[in-house]
Amino acid sequence: MPEKLEIADELIAERRAGVPGELPDDMPNWMAVTITAIDWFSLWTGRLVCWLIVPLFLAMVYEVIARKFFLAPTLWAYDMSRFLYGALFMLGAGYALSRGVHIRADFIYRNWSARTQGIVDATLYILFYFPGLLTFLFMSTDFAY
Repeated sequence: MPEKLEIADELIAERRAGVPGELPDDMPNWMAVTITAIDWFSLWTGRLVCWLIVPLFLAMVYEVIARKFFLAPTLWAYDMSRFLYGALFMLGAGYALSRGVHIRADFIYRNWSARTQGIVDATLYILFYFPGLLTFLFMSTDFAY
């Protein structure tokens, strides 16, 4: 094991350990409470949602066995696997983001300063995440009625 990890590796290891980073001393109390509450919610959502992989796996295995060996495909297993994966993906995304384990091009990102990383993260969220979120929101309203 290397004696000194890069700062990005240290942050990722800290996040994966489940230990939240220290908040700045000059942070307003209401903001610290909000961040702590969001981190707690993300942690427990991730811990609960990760168990969706078990029924997802079982539904897919059942479907494959029923279809391939008994020539009796089911009507429910395909839909169930899509629903479970969608829930796993959407509910687990906040957990993955809070733990710093989302996929990114770290070979470029880790060499930037913390300020540059923050600017890039904020810019990409504004340009891609929020417009995508709003698009899905507006497209899904037709199915809600």
